[in-house]
Amino acid sequence: MALGMSLQEMNSYLPPPNQPWERRDPQELNVHASRLAAAVRFAIDNEVDWPTDLSKQNVGQDAERWATRLGRFKDRGSAAGVVLKQGYIIAEWGDVERVDLTYSATKSYVATLAGLAYDRGLIAIDGKVADNEAQVRLEYGAKAIAAIRALGQSGDDTRVNEMDEGVRIDGFDSPHNNMITWRQLLQQRSEWQGWLFGKPDAVDWNRAVGTAGERQKR
Repeated sequence: MALGMSLQEMNSYLPPPNQPWERRDPQELNVHASRLAAAVRFAIDNEVDWPTDLSKQNVGQDAERWATRLGRFKDRGSAAGVVLKQGYIIAEWGDVERVDLTYSATKSYVATLAGLAYDRGLIAIDGKVADNEAQVRLEYGAKAIAAIRALGQSGDDTRVNEMDEGVRIDGFDSPHNNMITWRQLLQQRSEWQGWLFGKPDAVDWNRAVGTAGERQKR
């Protein structure tokens, strides 16, 4: 989804909660209509070349023993986007109400939520994540546990942490993870160690970054 606006423009107009977003003709806001239409057409014509069925998406960068996909997948939608000017909608295309899997785009959500948490005094940037995470307990459901075990039985290098009904997701309890700060986590340099959904953190750092060849040891 494309979004064009500045903070100053957003301050000009913001619809109240549960109210429709107001639309304006581009020319009313001094926007060249034909050039805007050309930009929209460019976005539509240059849609990402990924399969519609995301379960068939290539994960060849991951080591074979970790390349099995987990979870449910839904077919992705086609190109969609919104352009705002001074807070008003002046162009949109595709199904902008559709709920889609967003993958790495969630970094934007995390950054926004972290900023709100900081502004409200809920986190200290150089404070330990463990100080806020202590009361959080996430558990795998029965279906997730069964899926992870099935992958392990088929040869995928997955595991569950415990064998009871609820399996706690690795968090910030270990001596290493306990020292991680919010700054390190948000800058993606925390070196967090553990397992999530049956997969080890090595799935992420297995990828070569700026180097060629096999995985480099830490």
